[in-house]
Amino acid sequence: MAAFQEIELKLKAAGANWAPTAAFFTDHPDYTILSQQTQEFEALYYDTNARDLAKESMTFRVRREGDRWIATSKGRGDETHGLHVRQEWNVEVQGPEPDLRCFAHLEIGSELVRLVGERPLEALFKTRFERSATLLQTPAGSVVELAIDRGQIIAGEKSVPIQEIEIELKSGHPQDVINLGAELAAVYPLRPEKKTKYSRGVELAGLKKLQTELAEKRENTQAPKPWELDPLSSLMVFFKALEDYFTHGERETDQRIIRQETQNILRWLGVAAELYESERAEITAALAYWRRIEETVEQLPQGPLYEGSYTAYLLKFWGWLISMRQMKAT
Repeated sequence: MAAFQEIELKLKAAGANWAPTAAFFTDHPDYTILSQQTQEFEALYYDTNARDLAKESMTFRVRREGDRWIATSKGRGDETHGLHVRQEWNVEVQGPEPDLRCFAHLEIGSELVRLVGERPLEALFKTRFERSATLLQTPAGSVVELAIDRGQIIAGEKSVPIQEIEIELKSGHPQDVINLGAELAAVYPLRPEKKTKYSRGVELAGLKKLQTELAEKRENTQAPKPWELDPLSSLMVFFKALEDYFTHGERETDQRIIRQETQNILRWLGVAAELYESERAEITAALAYWRRIEETVEQLPQGPLYEGSYTAYLLKFWGWLISMRQMKAT
């Protein structure tokens, strides 16, 4: 099977009753259900003792999907409009034993041989979860998969829950992924999730030190001029810092980054109000909303950001920034 690009948005539970039900589709008839299925998944993630794959930002897993076993290798990640994008290769195999030779007939095969050679692979951690997947056609005609995952990431005696939604673009425009996320977050308590199951598993297994250097570096650098700001990048850093704040024990460093990126977005909006006359109403509304968000940052670890009450707006703002970037490019 050839590689394809995985483009997806992740959302995580921010409270009880977080998973979409059939009522959501009843209330949103402009989304057409193409298919639905529920499967049990169990995956083992592998690397060499020297972490040769991780050093190149590559992953390898073998996953049971119902009655089938699928070996998957994922390549170096990138971002499109802030959405996570990775190349992915999938091959059906006979069982859970790790053997990179199954990719020999694919373009990634020679790269894996170069990185790993004959060195043995060892299990890092595993995931076990149920996935309820709905294939949808969006109002704009894109096809997306809405996957609701419930289960665990397990490393030795330690485990953390999986309670997340993945919205993956199958065909069409990436903005439709964000639009669906905003529709869901308007109904259910959700927060953006920037970490993959793999990165969460690596942290759980103690294989990667928590990173504070970037936060400290950002803290000590001079703030950019308003016309140098990239609001989409600021929003992605805001999401990541918010997630780190709740995941790693309400660190003051993360809260400072959340505060700083909020201020950067407000500064950009102030300049944008003078530059984009046609968007004046949208920018004025965004300024008012971000001033409220600025107040809620000081309420952490409680308040609307924790509860996911602002997630729908933040995702709509994300989509608007994409449309603004496209407008500037034309």
